[in-house]
Amino acid sequence: MDHLLQIAFAIAAVSAMSVVALRPGLRTAWRETLVLLGYALFAVAATGMWRHPAHFFLAGEDPTIDTWTLMRVDHNLLRQPLDPFVGNLAYPEPHPVLFADPLFSLALLVLPLRALTDNAVPVYNAALLCTLTLAAYGFYRLALRLTGHPGAALFAGVIAAFMPQQMHRLYLGSLTYVSIGGLALVVLSLISLLERPRLAIAFGAAGAFFLQASIGGYWALFSTLVALLVAAWGWRAFRSLETWKAAALAAALAGLLLLPYLSGFAEVRAAADTNRGGSWPELLSTDLGVHPFCSYAYLWSRVLPDPTVPGGRLFPGLLALVFAGIGLARQRDRYTGLLLLLGSVFFVLSLGPHLHFAARSLAPMPFLWLKDHVPLFGTIRTPITFVLIPLAALAVMASRGIASSAAGRRPWLVALLLVGGALEVLAPLPRLEDRGDPRPDVYAFLAQQPRGGILHLPTEALPEIRWAAAVHDLPMVNIGGFGFTPRWWFDLDRFIHKEWYVRPAHQNMQDWRSTRFLRLLPVRYLVLRPRISGYLVSHVEATPETFSRLGITASGYRVYRVRRGDAGARLRRLFGDDELRAGPLVAWVRGRANARLDAQLNGRPLPPHALATNWQRIEWNVDAALIKRGSNELALSVQPPDSARDVAPATAPSFELYDIGSPATTAHP
Repeated sequence: MDHLLQIAFAIAAVSAMSVVALRPGLRTAWRETLVLLGYALFAVAATGMWRHPAHFFLAGEDPTIDTWTLMRVDHNLLRQPLDPFVGNLAYPEPHPVLFADPLFSLALLVLPLRALTDNAVPVYNAALLCTLTLAAYGFYRLALRLTGHPGAALFAGVIAAFMPQQMHRLYLGSLTYVSIGGLALVVLSLISLLERPRLAIAFGAAGAFFLQASIGGYWALFSTLVALLVAAWGWRAFRSLETWKAAALAAALAGLLLLPYLSGFAEVRAAADTNRGGSWPELLSTDLGVHPFCSYAYLWSRVLPDPTVPGGRLFPGLLALVFAGIGLARQRDRYTGLLLLLGSVFFVLSLGPHLHFAARSLAPMPFLWLKDHVPLFGTIRTPITFVLIPLAALAVMASRGIASSAAGRRPWLVALLLVGGALEVLAPLPRLEDRGDPRPDVYAFLAQQPRGGILHLPTEALPEIRWAAAVHDLPMVNIGGFGFTPRWWFDLDRFIHKEWYVRPAHQNMQDWRSTRFLRLLPVRYLVLRPRISGYLVSHVEATPETFSRLGITASGYRVYRVRRGDAGARLRRLFGDDELRAGPLVAWVRGRANARLDAQLNGRPLPPHALATNWQRIEWNVDAALIKRGSNELALSVQPPDSARDVAPATAPSFELYDIGSPATTAHP
């Protein structure tokens, strides 16, 4: 039944757009409205979004990442628009949204809906439909500019936005990779800029670049390469000073719009390893013997083989290939040269580090050198993504072939070609999933506690954690599955998996390396999921010095308060900036009489205090100027350095730090 509804939606979409093909004299406003409506209906047909759009969205891990990102960016735009990339994962990193793709322009598109609802499902679904519609419409506008034929241009929009490689990304549920409409607008605006350098066009080019580049790192790189290639293609235009002025203005405006993204990404590079090397680029490159001969479409999937290597399917359809060939033969002008330049460069890059044929590596390719010598290429995990540009260029070339052929002079025949092209890309519906209630009772319980970082175990429950974090505002230490991950999270996750699940049960973990590292981080609460496997729960219960149980919720979540106390002559602890701004730093300490406790916050001194053998409460009111965004380090040490020599650390350490942080503790240990 769903497949019949899908076909019905697709026929309705093509019929709406066919009015444009059959009525070439239609007024522009009506034409553009019908085109947008037709592409939107086709996006509904491709995604199956008529099926419970308020409760179901695409299955898989990527949709939970994209949903959290959209919800956080829109939340920030509504409440603190000057700082759009803060979030409640990877606490206390200052801009955790940028560990994923920020989807900023998509968040802007769905901001009105987000202002009306806290339901993350329709926000994600609306963003998906918007970006697919924009992708189709963008390449329609580019093809219309290069052909002047509305009916033929419609063909390009359908093929470019819903080609098999796009469907591959749709099945993964990735908003990032299906968002290609801005690339068409970048090419379109830059062509106009080179041919008619005007102030308004420069603003339009900057806006188009921002629209695409602000979606994610891949598209920032792709947009830059596209802009450079278009500039190289139109190099003669730069003999005019007006072109230089307009191009400089467009570049400056685009850089200014992207400045928050770029500055935030600099923080990400400092906190995480952004080189995503290893074997992934080799595995996820275009294989000339496999990928071009595979398709998801109903019409071709039974004829063409399934791919034997990962990365997707690239067969664009027979009509697209035939009419692209006709366009190449008949339209030998400078625009054909531009499409060939864009297509050939990006196709070579899509081959990855080595040329592959039927899973055999044959020869090194330029990507290998770029990956080793150009930092941004080191972040590319899936070189096959570059092939989206050649396939989109082929779709535009096919529209030029239709416009220049005898079919282009017969509107009814153009309409038939549009129907044929749509059927050649129409593919089975992606799987949808109801994620259930994103607000388990544990987060309501934590909302009643003093605010602080939360570690949720097991760490493998990533979709559940992100899905909940999309709708609550509690600071989660967890992160994972994003494009980049802070180094400290790798260490914590590795230590916990190595030590906390081991037998026998009921081991005290107080002096384990994992527990010591955990106490360093700004973790105030530990949450254990119901029915957690292994020996983890018993070990936590056997370590009351660090983990004091606060309660067990009705659904079975266990919540513990993490006591970050320790003993020694030198201690380090990390705090989030929100903790430090919420109140004074408080510590209960004791040590050798007449010794002095020195403290530094981020390398800046705090007032010293004298130690005594009995417990005493020390409080620092931290100057806001000493607090930096994200993680702040408190370092404590005893002076003079030899004051601990006569003290047995096991019984009378130089000082003991028990419950430091805000709000202030009300009782000593």
